[in-house]
Amino acid sequence: MSEEQIIEKHNELFKYLINYRKENQFFTFATRKNHNSHKENISKCRLCSGYKFQGDETYIYIPLYKIGSGHMINTIGFSVSLDKNKQSIVITTKGRTNEIELKIYEDIIKKLKELDLFEITHYDSGYTNFTFKEDDLYTNLNYYIKQFKNICDEVIKQNDFENNFFISMDDFEKNLKRLDKNFDIKEGEKVQNNEIKIPLNQILYGSPGTGKTYNTINKALEIIIEQQPNEEIKKLLEKETHTKEEREKLKAKFEEYKKAGQIEFVTFHQSYGYEEFVEGIKAETKDEKITYEVKAGIFKKLCEIAKQKNHIKFELENINFKDFLKENQKLKTLTGIDFEIISINEKVKVKNSQNNEHSLSRKSILDYLEKQDFDNTRGHFSYQPVIAKCIFEKLEPQSLEDNTIKNYVLIIDEINRGNISKIFGELITLIEPSKRIDADEEIKVKLPYSGDEFGVPQNLYIIGTMNTADRSIAPIDTALRRRFVFEEMAPNSSLLSKDKIKVQVSKDDETDTGIELDKLLEAINTRIEYLYDRDHTIGHAYLIDVKTLDDLKFAFKNKIIPLLAEYFYEDWENIDLVLNKNGMIEEEKSNSDYLKNITKINGKKIYKVSDKNWEIANFKKIYDDNVNLSKKIEVDKTDDVNSNEEQ
Repeated sequence: MSEEQIIEKHNELFKYLINYRKENQFFTFATRKNHNSHKENISKCRLCSGYKFQGDETYIYIPLYKIGSGHMINTIGFSVSLDKNKQSIVITTKGRTNEIELKIYEDIIKKLKELDLFEITHYDSGYTNFTFKEDDLYTNLNYYIKQFKNICDEVIKQNDFENNFFISMDDFEKNLKRLDKNFDIKEGEKVQNNEIKIPLNQILYGSPGTGKTYNTINKALEIIIEQQPNEEIKKLLEKETHTKEEREKLKAKFEEYKKAGQIEFVTFHQSYGYEEFVEGIKAETKDEKITYEVKAGIFKKLCEIAKQKNHIKFELENINFKDFLKENQKLKTLTGIDFEIISINEKVKVKNSQNNEHSLSRKSILDYLEKQDFDNTRGHFSYQPVIAKCIFEKLEPQSLEDNTIKNYVLIIDEINRGNISKIFGELITLIEPSKRIDADEEIKVKLPYSGDEFGVPQNLYIIGTMNTADRSIAPIDTALRRRFVFEEMAPNSSLLSKDKIKVQVSKDDETDTGIELDKLLEAINTRIEYLYDRDHTIGHAYLIDVKTLDDLKFAFKNKIIPLLAEYFYEDWENIDLVLNKNGMIEEEKSNSDYLKNITKINGKKIYKVSDKNWEIANFKKIYDDNVNLSKKIEVDKTDDVNSNEEQ
């Protein structure tokens, strides 16, 4: 095969997988990431030449899971032989030492051996080839990305090892952007951002301080501007870090969309239920009488608003209600109560079938008219949406805002703290992309209280956040896991790499011995992961605003050490190990005479947080074993640190 033919085959396979992903938004795959050495001749670099996947002139290798370090491809992949017209599934265990990971490979190999589809070859070097008996490239590729992937996913999930194998949506999109940057893709072949479909349901999970809320704002804006382009916001979202002013712009735009009703925010907790989220019967007191009405919850309301097309703008300020309403006009509320309009002035006065009169403010009616939200009641308002709809039907539109459906976002904070079955009820199925309105397998249900037929629109996006360190919650609901894309928010020490607290060994020594916050965070998290687990690491947000030694002392005394005490159940010996025995945790010596007989019995020691060991050397000791704690290091008060808010 010529070089041009090989590159064309890469493009052909790449486009096939991208097209499959358009219909299966959870599907990801690994592309080539690294350059070959090309100091003398760039044409020697396969990535720059157009090789989108691993491989050479004899084969193309397509992994579905994370690839190994460097140029190694230690994973599970689909290999296309270019010279023999053969396809095979390759499972590589070379260099793997983790027992769980090796068990996963063994289980997958065992399942494949039970199938009469392959000729199997084992290699002592740690490779197992399952070569397809039939030589049909796209039939075999379809089997690989569908049936085989399901087998692998099931085994990986059974061993609770998703984080080590699955490619996150964020990493997948970054890989695609990397391809765009490293070589020119012909017009029509280039994968535009809008072709990288944003997941309808996604959960950002991670330990405290990893930027879940920060990224929720970014992702919500990304979803909104997909249908309502905003070049300034788009450029800001493409940046990896932001200045304080840029961050304020993003927050302001987020609040603007939130105020307009396109973004809603809710926090789940143990007592939160279906009635608050979808709909329920609620008691209300009117004129000293108790009535029971069906009230829509936040999810149902947002779904109904999201279904509306062609939002129309009107000149609301100049509307004269008398041009659109008549006295003695008879109407009916959404709950079926008859009423009539008895006077129209600055306020609209109505009387219901029980002869109770109510005065409706102009503002409350215009509020419904502006949002064109005529099918929902908010609070005690039940007459206003009906009157607003009467006006709307007679208004002449001044301008159409757009011809497309806007995107809407529901943010669910602490999604794993709620009882998912109790909150979503039968609607958990309806949020699946394939079950939404106008999808191939559309499902609608009749709601239990109102009897309304209900479905979830395709322009409603759900973003959940999950704190992995929260002990008060049970393992995440299986139904939730299957319907959401999970993206890990890991501590990012690189965001701290530019920030050093400038210090000097002495006033006469100009040697810079800055406390390196990135190394400090990495050292702490490495030890936490070893002594506890990955879910209880420390997020970079705890140190993001640290600019001076006093800031660092405050962060440790009031945030980090209390958090470690919670993680380790006040096991101060382990906490001391996390801090590399840097002197911040010390044995309590006071009143020891009272404990003489007790300590002889059980050998227990009492620890406390030090009152004095908070010098520069103590902090550097966390990541540098060569630091001499007995040597005094003083802060250079004259140094200033650039402030750059990053998350």
